[in-house]
Amino acid sequence: MKSARQKKIIDLLMRDGFVKTSELQSSLGVSIETIRRDFNQLEKEGILIKTYGGATLAVQQQVYVKPDRDTWQKRMSISVREKTAIALRAIEYIKNGSLLAMDSGTTTYEFAKHLNKHSDITVITNDINITEVILRNGSNQVFLLGGMVTTNGSTNGYLAKQALSSFSQIDMYVFSCDGVTIEDGFTTSSLENNELKRMLAEKALKRIALVDHTKFGKKALFKISGLEHIDVLITDSMAPQGMIDQMREKGILVDVIPVAEEGG
Repeated sequence: MKSARQKKIIDLLMRDGFVKTSELQSSLGVSIETIRRDFNQLEKEGILIKTYGGATLAVQQQVYVKPDRDTWQKRMSISVREKTAIALRAIEYIKNGSLLAMDSGTTTYEFAKHLNKHSDITVITNDINITEVILRNGSNQVFLLGGMVTTNGSTNGYLAKQALSSFSQIDMYVFSCDGVTIEDGFTTSSLENNELKRMLAEKALKRIALVDHTKFGKKALFKISGLEHIDVLITDSMAPQGMIDQMREKGILVDVIPVAEEGG
């Protein structure tokens, strides 16, 4: 039977993805040796992996993301504050006259809504909803990749990939994902969209990932990109600090935007 102390460690791991030995020693009022013994026991059980100065949640504890069957409207209502904050920060990375690529998604849609702060932007996308938003600003233009249209308003398939192949190079690719982990990077549950995502990433000079805290520690079936292949990850302050620290240790620029918790 696990002690109350070990249960507390597990709770913190599930919440943050990472715990620091020094912080546990202070909050639990025990010695470092006691914390290390707990780590050893929990590592044997496959719950955590010991790291320098702490421990991280074991890979097998990560949540697997199933294919998304929710409607566009339902997904637009999830993590609204976080998506808005992330989108507004991402806009600051954009320069007038840029050629951008955006794939389909509610976070990238939120980003597109704020592109009217810039002029002479050209956007390549496979999302009809994003296309409509871009067209509201007369100084910006958009190329909609043709192909089979899904119920959520995105295009994919052979025709979309053929259209994308016509472009030689893209200044910046702005994308989101269904999950992100240290081991597997950015993943998606959509095979069709994943092929386009990978092509867009390969053509871009710079890649920016917009990932709210609900995607951290989750893994979907198809890999978009490893962490090492992106330039900036923008997230909100409720993302697990442990994973953020690990990403930064790998040399990744993680831009964390303050967002108060509900009721806070």
